[in-house]
Amino acid sequence: MSAGRNLAVDFLELRRELAADIGRAGYVKGDFIFAGGAEGQTYFDKYGVLTRSGMLLRAARLLAPSIPTDADRLAATSPATTALATAVALECGLDLLLPKDHGASESGYRFGGEIFPDVRVCLFEDVFFTGSRALAAARALEQNGAAVIRIVALLDREQGAIHALEHGGFPATTLFTEGDLR
Repeated sequence: MSAGRNLAVDFLELRRELAADIGRAGYVKGDFIFAGGAEGQTYFDKYGVLTRSGMLLRAARLLAPSIPTDADRLAATSPATTALATAVALECGLDLLLPKDHGASESGYRFGGEIFPDVRVCLFEDVFFTGSRALAAARALEQNGAAVIRIVALLDREQGAIHALEHGGFPATTLFTEGDLR
């Protein structure tokens, strides 16, 4: 077997193992009402994943190949997402833009780190639901002169976020969909 084939097999095996671990560690069952009024029977506890070094490291290794080669910086949408963005930044050797604070509106997002005109940013989100938080953060980055070239998430809850982000002009990708973890 060639080295390229081994890498592909390793990637798929690592992804399968991480999906199983995330499914066990990250889901809580019950009756939930989410932001925006949507209801569901499962809640994804991102802290059950993002605070565990083994899962975080595996997620970073799996997400690193999705970072565009022309990215200058990675950015995080929230304090929780900072763990994921930092792990991927270390894996890729890229610098970060970190959220200083954020509010309900896109003008409420501020980032720490070097933002210069036309810096190419890959924005990280932990969980896509509607995409509103990622969209607000991406627009705030653009207001500061950055070019958001992709938005990446660990999990897509499959509630329309990918479509909303792409409709807003931001290519988006995710490591897992909720369906992958069931």
